Amino acid sequence: MPSFPQPATVAEAEKIQDELRAALIVGSAPIELPRTVVGLDVTYEVGSARAVAAAVVVDASDWPTAST
Repeated sequence: MPSFPQPATVAEAEKIQDELRAALIVGSAPIELPRTVVGLDVTYEVGSARAVAAAVVVDASDWPTAST
């Protein structure tokens, strides 16, 4: 997959998304559903050496939080 520079504008980000969308290959074979789903988030303050991250793991069969 090609690498892209960090976009400086929304228009540049949308152009990169369009290029990635064009490269997407959607197969016709059925896929097995995942057993778990993970959500991740990171935040930081510009100029700070600190960042905070969080992850949530969810059981995809009934969606309770498996761990945080």
